[in-house]
Amino acid sequence: MHRMRKHTTENRITRIIVPIYIAIEIGLLIAIKLPERMVNSRAANALMYLSIVCNALFMLYFFLMYGKKNDTRHENLIALALYITLVADLFLTYLGRDYAIPGVLCFCLVETVYAFYLKSPLGSVILRAGIFVLLFAAAALTKNLSVLNILALVNISILAVNVFDAWKAKRMKATILFRVGITLFFLCDLCVGLSDLLDGDLGSVTASLIWVFYMPSQVLIALSYAFVTMRRTGREKECSRI
Repeated sequence: MHRMRKHTTENRITRIIVPIYIAIEIGLLIAIKLPERMVNSRAANALMYLSIVCNALFMLYFFLMYGKKNDTRHENLIALALYITLVADLFLTYLGRDYAIPGVLCFCLVETVYAFYLKSPLGSVILRAGIFVLLFAAAALTKNLSVLNILALVNISILAVNVFDAWKAKRMKATILFRVGITLFFLCDLCVGLSDLLDGDLGSVTASLIWVFYMPSQVLIALSYAFVTMRRTGREKECSRI
């Protein structure tokens, strides 16, 4: 009887937490995209990082409630990646460009963890290496090589193939939420690169889209972890009600 009451209470809390989390993230995204006269860049950066902190807290709840079981060990790689993302954004978003190198290095680690989650085959590893070599050659020809740029090339090479692996028909371990999330993540990184390369209005437009892609990507990836861990621990009915 005690276990049944505890289980019911957990389910009620979960049904409340998920929509509140989504509403908070939507509210933060709207606040971030407000005109600069209403929200200055420093405040916007704080709100951006707050959204990542909310992700971490959301993940912590689902890890403690559902993620400590043996049958969710593989899914916990998503939680690990999102916690490394918290560190990466501390450098890139909150502390700023002076800490870009450790931030991008952390994102390289994030994408590597996602590659392990997707169980990337040898062919994908070779494809990542090939993409990196091509991008490195292009950067060398344009005399645009630096430690930061090389790390960025490593990051985008791993992420691009992660998207491919996530959408491969036979790789059903990745949920649709994760697939869409990792795709938006790639589009975010693409906008980061284009905003550095493009000038004028095009550069401004691509820069404005970075967090439009990034925040939903992290929310969807976090939700994919939440729903999968709930299913793994026998909460299928509660998943369907949320």
